[in-house]
Amino acid sequence: RLGKSVKVGEYRQFHEDFDPALPIQEWLWRETRWDDKDTAALLHRFLFTRDDLLRPIGTLSGGEKSRLQLARLVSSQVSFLILDEPTNHLDIPACEQLEEMLEEFEGTLLVVSHDRYFLDRLVTRVVEVDQRALVSHPMDFVSWWRWKRETAGRRKRALADHGQAAHFLAVAIGVGD
Repeated sequence: RLGKSVKVGEYRQFHEDFDPALPIQEWLWRETRWDDKDTAALLHRFLFTRDDLLRPIGTLSGGEKSRLQLARLVSSQVSFLILDEPTNHLDIPACEQLEEMLEEFEGTLLVVSHDRYFLDRLVTRVVEVDQRALVSHPMDFVSWWRWKRETAGRRKRALADHGQAAHFLAVAIGVGD
């Protein structure tokens, strides 16, 4: 459930919601209704040059489309931001720009990512899916990763110490199949 004042923004790793014929500044204007100066300034923050502003969206690379989508999200004043693999297709300067902006973000982030460096910089709580349940770990990503590795190591050692019993149990379970 979301509160009444929560405004959700979503970043998708696939860029299907763009009109390829529209120039990027016009597309952002349609999304924001900001004037040319403000849309250009926002696009510059996302590493677009003055020459890029009139380029049709269809000519953009995957990383450029990602940056354009992120610019739209920044302009929309959301309080809850859902990010699905936001660093895919981004080069290092664009990733750094994204990380800086998200560090300044005052709302809630829900991030799905394989980018450990990105997660290390931003995550303050990990929510893990464990046997179809959500388990909250109020710690940063690095601490959670260490804890997870230690837990897995203890589990492996316990199985090795009781290898025959574990093997028997596995065999006993398999017999009824």
